[in-house]
Amino acid sequence: MKKKLLMVMLSLIFMTTLHAENKKDESSKIKYVVKGPLETLAKEPGPHIKKIEALADETWLNLGKPGADPKWGTARGRAWTPKMVYSEKVKAVILCATGVHGFVKPDGHYMDDLWAYDVQGHKWICLYPGANAKTLKLKLDKNNFEVNAKGESIPVSYLSHGYHNLTFNPDLNKYMIIYTACPWWKKVIPQRAKWLGMKPGEKSGITKAGKLNMNTKHPIFYDMNTGKWERRFVAGKGPGPRRFSGILEYIPSLKKTFYLYKSGVWFYEYKNSSWEKVEAKGLPKHMAKGDSISCFDPFKKLIYVLRGPELWSYSIQAKSWTQHKGKNAPATIGSARYGAGNSASVTFDTQNKVLVVCLKSYFRDNKEKKDPLGIHVYDPETNVWSKNVVPLPPKTKALNNPRWTACYLPDLNVHLYHAANDSRDNGQMFVWRYKKKSK
Repeated sequence: MKKKLLMVMLSLIFMTTLHAENKKDESSKIKYVVKGPLETLAKEPGPHIKKIEALADETWLNLGKPGADPKWGTARGRAWTPKMVYSEKVKAVILCATGVHGFVKPDGHYMDDLWAYDVQGHKWICLYPGANAKTLKLKLDKNNFEVNAKGESIPVSYLSHGYHNLTFNPDLNKYMIIYTACPWWKKVIPQRAKWLGMKPGEKSGITKAGKLNMNTKHPIFYDMNTGKWERRFVAGKGPGPRRFSGILEYIPSLKKTFYLYKSGVWFYEYKNSSWEKVEAKGLPKHMAKGDSISCFDPFKKLIYVLRGPELWSYSIQAKSWTQHKGKNAPATIGSARYGAGNSASVTFDTQNKVLVVCLKSYFRDNKEKKDPLGIHVYDPETNVWSKNVVPLPPKTKALNNPRWTACYLPDLNVHLYHAANDSRDNGQMFVWRYKKKSK
């Protein structure tokens, strides 16, 4: 009897385990179902993908100008926006932010638009064309967020340059933006002042515009599963209220988003839309002024922050900051703002576990300009910067002092760069590979 009972129990355990494994296998095969403009993503990789796969170590490849969206054209260059984000499962790179202050595109839309670069199709897809400067008509909801007649969220002039105030949550398939009030809209969208409840002659600012809720703690999302915007209300405390050019990084192991607001470290919890401020010792005041660039190391669980000549990291486990004074460190690393805008970008190479800094102009404080422009690589394991600096791609007539916006494509093991002049549609895509083989 006991032997039969034991056999039954073992069988049940085996079947439960098998069911769980099968369920796990089934879930791994599930593809993201995107709606809206992303439904036009290429289903198969184009011929440029083979060129990328064949790319040699420490080599550039100019992919040229991406194909245009059939209705809205191509994405434009963004000043002070060194960061794009990549959805590996969707195979799309998201680009967003203001360019020239108060810029209205030739199609009549304000440049608070949102774009996806189709990696497999080498083409642009317009996710949101921006506010129609003449016909836009919205209202405020109970939280004083802007919505349309259906009550759907429609953010306006919401990201005054991108800085590092954006990230991507692959678990929810959502693009996240820290509300960064842009005050340059009033001359080109004057009717907005009415539904915001602004008084006659009242100026639009970065802290107040009528009754509009401009508090930084209420984040904005673009849901790639639905193709719609969302601004989520946070009842409790959070970073803000004033806008800040901070650092936003999604942390997959925590399923939370890290945000550096001045010297304060915050984590956003998606489930209940709340912020938690955590301990953060060691970051000096000059590193908490904003305009920094950053990347996340998923292996060491470190968030690297670079500003001027310094490199620091925040340890999620130790809840403290550490400075990295690496061998062969460049005299300047750059930031999101200084130089000719987007003076540098940084991406983390997960295949080789290194930081890749693209220095395209000099940091304002670096008067001697010792460092060559180009790709600088830092190895956290050895605490050494590479002596060999790979120059930037040769200049072309089409690109005159462009802004560089970057992200890393782990599935192709290349760093992707959109180079375009501020608010112009002359952009080209470049990729650069550090090394084919991972460590």
